[in-house]
Amino acid sequence: MNSQEKIFAGAGYDPRSDGKRLSLQIERIRRLCADGDWRTLREIRSALETKYSPATFPESSISSQLRNLRKSPLSYRLDKRRRAGVRGAGSGIWQYRLLPPEQRPQLALFVEPAEKKTDRVPGRTPSCSAGEFDDGTGRELFFREARRLVSMASK
Repeated sequence: MNSQEKIFAGAGYDPRSDGKRLSLQIERIRRLCADGDWRTLREIRSALETKYSPATFPESSISSQLRNLRKSPLSYRLDKRRRAGVRGAGSGIWQYRLLPPEQRPQLALFVEPAEKKTDRVPGRTPSCSAGEFDDGTGRELFFREARRLVSMASK
């Protein structure tokens, strides 16, 4: 299952007939909304139909694609708020703002430099930690040092 199938899931989704069309539609919506401006569904529809005429963009499809942009692996953030001052309080007109995905925290112990080469070294195999080579002693030394520090702290 590819990432497109994860985003466009559902009983009515057929990758052969819907995949290309929905991929193009979501990309056009993402490009328009990538600036982070607040827009209503009607404003998004109008801008898209002006730019990509004669294509049509139903508001229900725009809403669905905005929700799809929140799914993994895309993981965009979507803010929603009521538009103030339009047709009175509680009129139900919503604005949406698409924001880029949040940066994930670094979970590794060491940050790998971008320019680091991961050429294979004879006699060593890459470990599971981003291309670093493990000669079999690194993990043992790490835990030995960790135990020593813990025992010192408990005294």
